[in-house]
Amino acid sequence: MPSKVDLEIQIESLKEQIKRLQESEHKLEKELYRAKNIPQISRNNIILTEENKKLTELLKISNIIND
Repeated sequence: MPSKVDLEIQIESLKEQIKRLQESEHKLEKELYRAKNIPQISRNNIILTEENKKLTELLKISNIIND
């Protein structure tokens, strides 16, 4: 039968393990949130790239007209 001191040591060890697991869980939740947003960010980048191309063409046309 473990002594009271042994049990207290085990309890403290378990508390530390729980703390580390909670920290790991928090990090994983943050990574999951970012991963879920990557497709939307990619779509936004594609849209912005297309808009930039259009605006660049309009600027070229404007420069030709103004020259």
